[in-house]
Amino acid sequence: MSQIKRKFFLLNFSLLFLSIFLFINCASSELVRFEKNTKTMSDADLLNCYYGINERIKDIDNGIKNEDRSDISENRDIISHQTYFIGGEIYGLMQKEKLVLEELNKRNINP
Repeated sequence: MSQIKRKFFLLNFSLLFLSIFLFINCASSELVRFEKNTKTMSDADLLNCYYGINERIKDIDNGIKNEDRSDISENRDIISHQTYFIGGEIYGLMQKEKLVLEELNKRNINP
């Protein structure tokens, strides 16, 4: 019986590890593509991208601040609504913003 439990545990662990690996790999490849795109953008497009990212972050922050928090005590899943965790929308936007800022700095443009 313990042999079956061990195999079941190893199978679940392997699937979990594979899922995490694929998630991280997909997220990092998106950033690599975005970084390549920023290098080919014109100065105006790069600035528009930077301002668009900032506006989206502000919109999400305002939505979080205005969200009704009265149901937190009802054991609602808070993590699923959190945007700053790794993989959340704001986290991804902040990574893109960093790449755009690096490219703007290389071009000596101050937003």
